[in-house]
Amino acid sequence: NGNSDTCTTAVLVQDITPPTAVCTNLNLSLDSNGLAVITPLDIDNGSSDNCGVSNLQIDTDTLDCSTLGVNTVFLTVSDPSGNVDSCLSSVNIIDNSPPVAGCTDVTVYLDNTGNLTVTGNDVAPNSSDNCGFTFSLIGGTFDCNDIGSNQVFVTVTDPGNLTASCASNVTVAD
Repeated sequence: NGNSDTCTTAVLVQDITPPTAVCTNLNLSLDSNGLAVITPLDIDNGSSDNCGVSNLQIDTDTLDCSTLGVNTVFLTVSDPSGNVDSCLSSVNIIDNSPPVAGCTDVTVYLDNTGNLTVTGNDVAPNSSDNCGFTFSLIGGTFDCNDIGSNQVFVTVTDPGNLTASCASNVTVAD
């Protein structure tokens, strides 16, 4: 009979499949300023999506001396349709920069009781480290019996337990 008819329909194609986020763990050393900067690509280990990955984002990108050790960093992976997945990476922050022990020779004077104690700042003022440090001294407490030249040994220790040592000649005077 030759009858025919046509119609138009709309077909909505949707991407409802989320990407697959894949993380890797990372060991990262602090720089000379005590900072470690990471990017999403540093912890991404091949994240993928059937329509392509459009964005990689991390929740933390700068770590420092206060974050020595293992830190959890979240990676979020997005596709062009707005689907997301995330994973966790263990980022181990390491301080490989030992401190510098900067001793200097000093002359000090006993107090009115005939005693004196020097500190690390007194005998090693040129010490430094990217993460800060503490001093420990062998010697450093003097009395009238110590008038003249004495040697003080200084150890500088940073938060990563790296150390450096030096000696200072301390001339004790009354």
